[in-house]
Amino acid sequence: SIDNGDSEPEEALVEQARQVQAQLAENINQAKDLCNQESSVLTELASQLAKFQEKRQELLREIDELEDRQRISQGKIAMYQEEATQEIEIMSDLEEEMKQKVPRLKGTLSLYANTTGIKWDFTQTDILAGQVNVPSEKCFKLFSIDPRDYSPVETADMLWDLMEGKKLP
Repeated sequence: SIDNGDSEPEEALVEQARQVQAQLAENINQAKDLCNQESSVLTELASQLAKFQEKRQELLREIDELEDRQRISQGKIAMYQEEATQEIEIMSDLEEEMKQKVPRLKGTLSLYANTTGIKWDFTQTDILAGQVNVPSEKCFKLFSIDPRDYSPVETADMLWDLMEGKKLP
């Protein structure tokens, strides 16, 4: 025999169990939705991470290339500095040599000028110009000879003729 008095608490327990079961089902569904959302976010983050890793690798390769180029450039700089140092040394040596030659050349030019009686006009760059002392005529004669018009022998002969007092052609 079934007692009606006990059925009410049993039905209340069954109803309560259904409510708990419904609540659990709802909580499970919410948890699944949150899990799906988190899974979607994790998938997106994993995709972004993969892209960042790819970009990182690309940047690391670029850094390596730039470091290689920098090493090559530094090597060239060292080589060019060495070449420049050698050139400066050569120029310094030439300058010193010229400093020693200039007084000797001045002396030689002075000797030639006194011997030949020719005073050169060094302002003329492409022609031989100046004045020559002609002792037989007791005067100075101006001259201007374009060496491109005459051979070296003809030019020398013309200068000798001037020193002897002859006229130029």
